[in-house]
Amino acid sequence: MPYDRRTLFATPLLTWQTLRLQEALPHWSADYRPDSARLLLPVSDCFECALTPESSGHGTRFVCDSAAALWLTPARSYRMRQPRAGQRSHLLCLHGADAAAAGRRKVSLSQHLALRRWQQALFTGQAEPLAVEEALLGLLQHLLDAPADDGTGVPRAVERARELLASDPARGDTLAEIARAVHASPFHLARQFRRHTGASLHGFRTRLRITLALQRLAQGERDLTRLALDLGYASHSHFSAAFRRTVGATPSAMRTFSTAPPPG
Repeated sequence: MPYDRRTLFATPLLTWQTLRLQEALPHWSADYRPDSARLLLPVSDCFECALTPESSGHGTRFVCDSAAALWLTPARSYRMRQPRAGQRSHLLCLHGADAAAAGRRKVSLSQHLALRRWQQALFTGQAEPLAVEEALLGLLQHLLDAPADDGTGVPRAVERARELLASDPARGDTLAEIARAVHASPFHLARQFRRHTGASLHGFRTRLRITLALQRLAQGERDLTRLALDLGYASHSHFSAAFRRTVGATPSAMRTFSTAPPPG
């Protein structure tokens, strides 16, 4: 697939890369089977994945965004659709292990922050390889211990709402507008979305916005007012309050911390 790749860390056990999609892939790709177990974690935007059928079941299709990583293994092939160029992701390849079932895994904001901190430590030369390796393995183990979600049983309206929010978190759609776009009643969508994602629609959108903010800050964004408006907030103060509630620190504090390498 057409990615710009930057290898951040590599050992015989695992490899950590950052990816940037060079061009949009609006149509489903051909079937692909990875040569090693791997976790693909979007930082911006979203993509659709379709796992090919297992011998005893049916193929599945679901959305992955910054709140959900995709775990893939050589045991099962997949197809992807990535409609927007420029999407950024983390890729963790685990060599010689594929025991966990392929599918979508929930990712917390704290896990995004942990990756950001280790990326910063590597960039500044303050990370010991053994510490990084153990931290990445711990992250993988935590994610893989949770049940895999391959879209089975998730209402299509929930997946469509998730894709709508993740494709443009800056949009200020109301509940009624989102429900109308995914052909569901507002009450039913709100209840089903929380049931299947663990978050309200508003909470999910906030999470997506804050993850994007962390990425922009890591890339050296200096204008917090412009960042706030780009993310869909009415003002710098509104953005800062939401950021602090979610992260526990101000955007300015995170910007000071997150002097990251040039985008790869």
